[in-house]
Amino acid sequence: MNTLFDVKRLCRLIANLNILTSVPANILDAQGRDRYLFGGHPPFCKAINADPEGHARCIRCDAWKAKHYHADGGFQFYRCHLGICEALMPLYSKEEPLAYLIFGCYYSRIRT
Repeated sequence: MNTLFDVKRLCRLIANLNILTSVPANILDAQGRDRYLFGGHPPFCKAINADPEGHARCIRCDAWKAKHYHADGGFQFYRCHLGICEALMPLYSKEEPLAYLIFGCYYSRIRT
């Protein structure tokens, strides 16, 4: 990940988001790869990621969403490959995203 980010502060932000909302958050690099700054995935996601095929699908889903981000700033809400709600927001340096804040693994009855 780019050295412009203070990893300790990002970890604290992610942990606080989880404490306040009970929804896991994490950081993806500019290519959409999970940086594993916070290991608070719910048991369901941990079980899916324990299977090599499930893990590969999660990796592809994150990379696809980072590549196809199209919101006008702020969070873009979507459903992952399993239908679980997530939100993605780029962290910019000027006009280029350096990383993405991913906030998710929550259930919603609202279709996105």
